[in-house]
Amino acid sequence: MEKKKTITRLVVWYLALFFSLATPALYGDVPTNPIAQMEIAFEGNYSKLQIRKRLNKAMELYNLPKTEENYSRAGSALVTLRKEFGPSEMEILSYMIRSHVPGIKMDFPSAAGIAAAFLSAGDL
Repeated sequence: MEKKKTITRLVVWYLALFFSLATPALYGDVPTNPIAQMEIAFEGNYSKLQIRKRLNKAMELYNLPKTEENYSRAGSALVTLRKEFGPSEMEILSYMIRSHVPGIKMDFPSAAGIAAAFLSAGDL
């Protein structure tokens, strides 16, 4: 019983320490704007303007409304695909744009996944 209490105290102490350290003062201000977050998270040295232009074009082609939530979700999806498949987020967006076929209905997530898979297979 005493061992259980000790473990519980350690877990509570660890969580308290973790949350007290995880503050913006320690890590710097984390931007809340999705494009600013992408500028930090995306591989390569791209400006917010470069990211926004390429992302906007892909969102237009794949009928994804330009909302803060969709920017955030698209950025997260692109980072996940880079980590899984290897091509950078901007390479994935470029492939999505140049491989778009008018009249073919495809959503943004499907197009991003296909682009990442083709790029990782060597289709440049």
